[in-house]
Amino acid sequence: MDSVYGIAVRAFAGAYGSFCKQLVMLALILRDYSFHFASVVHVVVCSV
Repeated sequence: MDSVYGIAVRAFAGAYGSFCKQLVMLALILRDYSFHFASVVHVVVCSV
């Protein structure tokens, strides 16, 4: 029973860790994209 519980905890921790990593990567991508989008909008507004 203890080994099954340990395996379940490890599996949950691994899934949670990979989910957190994906969330961080997504946040970084969105941040870079928003910076890029803001610079594009700035250039367009200044050129008008």
